Amino acid sequence: MNELAHYKKNFYITFKKGIAVFRYCHKTGISQKHDHDFFEIVYCLSGEAQHVIRNGANEFSKGMLLMINTGEMHYFNVKKELNIYNLLVHRSALNVISTLLPPVNFLKHTKLYRFMKGHNGGYCCITFSAADAVTVKNCIEEMILLSSCSYYNHRKLLSVLFSAFLHRLCIISEKYHLPHGDRFSEKIKKVIDFIHAHYSESVNLTLCAEIAECNASYLSRIFAAATGYTVTEYINEYRVSRACHVLATTDESVLSAALTAGFINISFFNRVFRKVTGMTPRQFRAGLDTYSDKSLPASIRTH
Repeated sequence: MNELAHYKKNFYITFKKGIAVFRYCHKTGISQKHDHDFFEIVYCLSGEAQHVIRNGANEFSKGMLLMINTGEMHYFNVKKELNIYNLLVHRSALNVISTLLPPVNFLKHTKLYRFMKGHNGGYCCITFSAADAVTVKNCIEEMILLSSCSYYNHRKLLSVLFSAFLHRLCIISEKYHLPHGDRFSEKIKKVIDFIHAHYSESVNLTLCAEIAECNASYLSRIFAAATGYTVTEYINEYRVSRACHVLATTDESVLSAALTAGFINISFFNRVFRKVTGMTPRQFRAGLDTYSDKSLPASIRTH
């Protein structure tokens, strides 16, 4: 029995070249050695194990995340019962998922995104700080909550949530290994966190430079070197990403989505939205064919 068949036997998963997210428990002992044709993300809730892959063994425990590319033979040697969240993403779905929620160009500059899009196999293991581990766990639990629902078109909404998760994961992971080292990463992390928390307000380069405690030209230079984006471009595209979420998960008007995301000029919003996504806001909403159900859990509607 292959791994996907094993999952289907134990869980109700409609994979079909898309996304599957669920909780799983590995008992103590050695799991079956296997590979697969989908991308796998494993987040550890509790327990201890060695993850064996490519003739090497890596410790795996609470708060850690594994990403395993297609075609990699691997298995777990479980020392203490392992409770995990498992996310399976078919390779053909990554192209769609990675473009559902911008900023796409920023993602392309992160190591994690390049790893996911690569076709040469490989794996990575990330040890998060306690705060980042909670953030990652909450994102996954939101997807699991949606997966357990039977709402019409919930799988399209799951794709949107996974895109948001992928974006956040790339941002969080990048601070652990920015190419310019800790001196730059701390300033950039401060700016990114500030933008994410205050995108609906009047955020600009000058204010971000104050947050980073440096001058605007210096921030512009190191931010662009680390992300491939100017600060202003990142602000605009992150705002578009939040507008996309509103359009995909509510029945709010395009104007309301723009204002919620921090845009004060609808013409400018439409122009930036088309530049980022390649379509108008109405075309984006129509393409998702989203069903706005007021009975959806608040955590999904207002994420």
